[in-house]
Amino acid sequence: MKKAKVSELKARLSSYLADVRKGDILVVCDRSTPIARLVPMEEEGEGLKICESAKPIGELQKIR
Repeated sequence: MKKAKVSELKARLSSYLADVRKGDILVVCDRSTPIARLVPMEEEGEGLKICESAKPIGELQKIR
């Protein structure tokens, strides 16, 4: 896990993002206080699940 100050992150954003893309975790600090964490995106849909409808769309009731 790497740490970077906000000013360092602004100056070298592309480099830090390349490291995160490779799997590293980056903790962003404001002075010495951690304020954020950059982690690689997961290939999964982040918990989003799309379900097939149980009935055809024509059978849905209209909401008034």
